Amino acid sequence: MTRNNKEMYKLIIRYLLIILIGLNINIFYFLFKNPANLIVCNILNLFYPASIQGSIIVFKNISIDLIPPCFAPSAFFLLFILIFSTRNINFIRRIMLFILSSLTLFIINIIRIVYLVLIFDSPYFNSAHFILWNILSVLFVVLLWFFYAGLFKIKEIPIYSDWIYAKNFRTRFSH
Repeated sequence: MTRNNKEMYKLIIRYLLIILIGLNINIFYFLFKNPANLIVCNILNLFYPASIQGSIIVFKNISIDLIPPCFAPSAFFLLFILIFSTRNINFIRRIMLFILSSLTLFIINIIRIVYLVLIFDSPYFNSAHFILWNILSVLFVVLLWFFYAGLFKIKEIPIYSDWIYAKNFRTRFSH
């Protein structure tokens, strides 16, 4: 098998993996829900007695239901896409990059949840929730990607570098 064929197979496998994870995006919810619940509850206990019952946090006699999107599975999936659609990263570095960036995203999400629980009964809750969820969450993921791409000295552009490679691969073998 030539080096070019091997590279094309790796590209195909990475995108099949992205599709497979995309079809099972709730894997991120199941991975991060219980640890997030426990950490959030323990942090909230520093301010006021808190308890957790399933996905419901009871804090200041208010029950707050943390639904699956609270655990940001789509943000983790976007991070996964950015990492696995980037060319020229060996498998071990790719896994390390995903683990470190996911851990950072997990911590940011814990901070977001704690902050929102603390201001739950505030008139600013809806605005803060909207801004944190709809605007800043994507920005956080993109900034994490840039930070870790710099840290890992990644020069490729997600999706685009693969597209250029595949286009050149096809052009080479069509003549």
